[in-house]
Amino acid sequence: MSRDHLADHDDFGGLHRDLAATRQAVEGLTAKRFSRRFMVRALGVAVPAAVTVGCGDNASPTSPTSSTSSTDATLTGLTLSTGSLSPSFSAANSAYTASVANAVTSATVTAMASSSTATIKVNGATVATGVTSSAIALSLGTNTITVAVTAADNATTRTYTIVVTRAETVASSCTGKIPSETGGPYPGDGTNGPNVLIMSGIVRSDITSSFGGMSGTAPGVPMTLIMTLVSATTCQPLAGYAVYAWHCTRDGGYSLYTSGFTNQNYLRGIQDADASGQVTFQTIYPGCYSGRWPHIHFEVFPSIGASSSAANRVATSQIALPLATNNEVYASAGYEASVRNQAQVTLASDNVFSDGYSLELATVSGSVAGGYTAMLTVGI
Repeated sequence: MSRDHLADHDDFGGLHRDLAATRQAVEGLTAKRFSRRFMVRALGVAVPAAVTVGCGDNASPTSPTSSTSSTDATLTGLTLSTGSLSPSFSAANSAYTASVANAVTSATVTAMASSSTATIKVNGATVATGVTSSAIALSLGTNTITVAVTAADNATTRTYTIVVTRAETVASSCTGKIPSETGGPYPGDGTNGPNVLIMSGIVRSDITSSFGGMSGTAPGVPMTLIMTLVSATTCQPLAGYAVYAWHCTRDGGYSLYTSGFTNQNYLRGIQDADASGQVTFQTIYPGCYSGRWPHIHFEVFPSIGASSSAANRVATSQIALPLATNNEVYASAGYEASVRNQAQVTLASDNVFSDGYSLELATVSGSVAGGYTAMLTVGI
């Protein structure tokens, strides 16, 4: 072979090798669908880590992503171990009050956060959502419990407050037995017609709405009724006892009995006493009907189990409401008839309270706008 032929052969061999290398590189690129990052790295250009560009017909550019932390710092539930919150918990409210007996020296709080990533602190101590806090000592008088909820963004915080009032002393009425009074013509306990004591759902704290197949909510100024049951001889709390309470509407009618209210059973309920002897009902302020001073009926039973029969009552009495508070409430819309009816009766002329009412007159605080709290210690 001539030298010229050898040179041509070498040139052809080199071209073949170049073509083979190029083909191999292309196949590698196709297999890798290499990224924009891989391409520009060779050029020495930096690109955002989150941005990639495919190679070929299936290329699909993506945008950089960023994560945001939750700003939800709300609660879905808040409970106090003793007494009841006033008003009842709702997502819209962040300020609450509660009253407890003198014998109650501590309380716990359980808070439920809307977001699982939120942090809850009760009086500065971190508590997991849904977990009961450590015991909080209660001094005589007012005690403020704060529940601070911080969202995952560590910037959004909402604070809830519970002002707990512990009675300064054991009420003097615990030394006297509550007078026995009539249950009236509308008891709803089976002694005169309807019997709610045997109905499922009668054991409840909020009695403003009907239950057991009936529907409807009694309108009126909100009121929390707190009764403390004590022994009339020892003044010790009667834990485990039960109270059936009922009263009229703001119009002066009684559910199950009065025309227009026979298809309702609201403003009736049973509660069992806690360790401090307290029962608490969320209700409305009763109206005043002709011939009677504004009042609330109640029956006391030795246990929640015994409350299914009126025959097991250990006390039947009534609570009188104070004139000053009546006047405030009855000046609001819906209570117009009560203004006229109350003007025709006094505690001294009322056919129930005329023989004395010192052990039956409730202590009431609050306002029309914020609701009222009525308290009475009942000696048994």
